[in-house]
Amino acid sequence: MEKGLMKYSGIFSIVCYLFVMFHIADWCWEGKGVVHMPAILLGGVGFVCSLSFYIYKKVGFLKENVSITPNRKVVILAVLAIVLGTLYSGGKILYSALPHHGELSYYLDEKLNKRDYKLHNKNYFETGFQGILEDLQAVEEFPEKLYINDDCIISIKPDGTIESFHMTLQGKTNEQEGKRYMIQYFAYEDKISVREDSYIDKSWGEEHSLKHMQKILDNVSIEQLIQEWNEYYGTYSYDIEYHGREILLASDHVTLVEDQNEKEAEQKDSKL
Repeated sequence: MEKGLMKYSGIFSIVCYLFVMFHIADWCWEGKGVVHMPAILLGGVGFVCSLSFYIYKKVGFLKENVSITPNRKVVILAVLAIVLGTLYSGGKILYSALPHHGELSYYLDEKLNKRDYKLHNKNYFETGFQGILEDLQAVEEFPEKLYINDDCIISIKPDGTIESFHMTLQGKTNEQEGKRYMIQYFAYEDKISVREDSYIDKSWGEEHSLKHMQKILDNVSIEQLIQEWNEYYGTYSYDIEYHGREILLASDHVTLVEDQNEKEAEQKDSKL
């Protein structure tokens, strides 16, 4: 009777082990910790209890010099189950850790590549876009030349308080390599999140340079425009959107912003 209990407790411990490993692998692949965690805890308790009982009985029989003849087929099947189950679940866990595969990869990316900082220049009217850059450059080592990889959108309140912004910057660290920075900020979180990776969009060129956006913003009185619009529309917030240098097929609702330095240079040339 006791030998039978010991044998079945050993088999049950293997079943619990495989049960736990499969749930851990599924958790790493698809997430849903709320679903898998109770199963892992339950299987873990079953594994520890059954294995402890098996070891306790095994040691007891050895002390009493009771002969135990293991079933060869059962032992082979148990070893195969453990090896194959471990290889399958372990392989799935490793595969889910590869970039952009399972949920584990996104968790690791969050922990390893994401950094949070404090935004000090919170009023756009006072510091402009340069204030955002200064806060970022104080804590991040960006490449010398930065480019807009995607749209840049900054939301501000009528008093100039920055509500949120998000943008993707990239730059070359050398001729062959570069870095991309996905940046976002939400006032209710009170932090700038910067996620860094080595992916580079090779289609970008000088027309995507960040200096073009800075030049435009330096020549536009955002505060004056918002005050005028706020008197008329009374909107809660306004967005500044930059989508790069593009060819426009229509001129409706488009205002040409000239660089004052370039304009003065052109006037001097015309006088000559």
